[in-house]
Amino acid sequence: MEFILYDTEYTSWEGSLQRLWTGDGEEREIVQISAILVKDLQSLNGTEFFSVYTKPICNPILSDYFKNLTGIEQHTIDNFGINISEGLEKFSKFSKNKLCLCWGDDLLVINENIKLHNLKTSLNMLKNIDLRDIFNEFQVDTSLYNSGTIETFSEKETIIRSGSEHNALSDCISMLAALLKLRNMHGKDKFDKNWNKFIKNI
Repeated sequence: MEFILYDTEYTSWEGSLQRLWTGDGEEREIVQISAILVKDLQSLNGTEFFSVYTKPICNPILSDYFKNLTGIEQHTIDNFGINISEGLEKFSKFSKNKLCLCWGDDLLVINENIKLHNLKTSLNMLKNIDLRDIFNEFQVDTSLYNSGTIETFSEKETIIRSGSEHNALSDCISMLAALLKLRNMHGKDKFDKNWNKFIKNI
């Protein structure tokens, strides 16, 4: 059961979510994209990590709101960020022919960036799935969580634990920890049966 969990952080401002990024000059430009390739959910053997910072073009100066929300500083992007086109090309190679899962509309954000910057990047995922649908299948009310907090749906301990919310890599770890808890709660057989049934029906 090999799959990828991925997450993005993108430019935002006070109230931009409520405005759906319709404010003057507001674009959802990717600033960080991270992913975890899980090859064995039980042992986590062979797990691979991917994470890059990218430099926004339309709004190269990060808002104070974004910096406070994510903990990502301007100097980090200036010193370690790469072009959005390069970052998405790297992610495209990492996710090629893989089952990919995200929390919500990250794929839409990626496609928005490809269109916004007229990039030649093409994603070749095997399939993209909203992870919320899987948790809903197990009667977890996903409206109470986001990708960075979903691991808190249960107090059960796992061998991994995420860091700060709204960091893309940390949010991927949160999603992975939550899947581990879900599997431990329901048992391998039930989890795998529902997982495989759900995946096939997508």
